[in-house]
Amino acid sequence: MSAASAVAGVVVGARQPGEVAHNAALLAHAIPARLWEDLKAAGLLPGDAPVPAAPG
Repeated sequence: MSAASAVAGVVVGARQPGEVAHNAALLAHAIPARLWEDLKAAGLLPGDAPVPAAPG
């Protein structure tokens, strides 16, 4: 299982249609691949946690 298949998205507290649209637009932002390794190194993510594969 990959992180991408484990969690498709999280929307908390959206009340207005504009908030839903804004949250959907945020999904288009790229998450730097280095973030996952930084989180693991800081102990904020288990070392064996599945993470998205690096592009390429």
